[in-house]
Amino acid sequence: MKGKNCMLIFEETCADWMTGAIGAMSQSIPIATSYATLGIDAVGTAINETNAPVVLCNYKDVDRVLGLKSKCRSLTTIVYTMNYTKKDEKKHTKKQKGINILSFDDVVAMGAIEKNIAKFEFTPPSPEHV
Repeated sequence: MKGKNCMLIFEETCADWMTGAIGAMSQSIPIATSYATLGIDAVGTAINETNAPVVLCNYKDVDRVLGLKSKCRSLTTIVYTMNYTKKDEKKHTKKQKGINILSFDDVVAMGAIEKNIAKFEFTPPSPEHV
């Protein structure tokens, strides 16, 4: 992602939550969190308050986050984890309602190390970062 962005995490605390947070921070992308107990309306409010283009959520919540698109103009991408979800439950395409939908594993693969060279180097924060 380029520019001043934020990634919203709407997921139970799990390994993918932490990996996503560390990955975002390694690229100087601030993160915000929205707790599942607050409901989907709170997620929409958090997206709008942070102008987050990306939401990291559980696969079971993809449809609910997709439903926020009309209220959340900044939302362009949903990255889903499979935490406590069966792999055979997949039904989402790569793009719906103008939003890119990516699996967490696909995003991790984008930054995978090939031949001991990372595709994305650490991006230190600049004075313009939050």
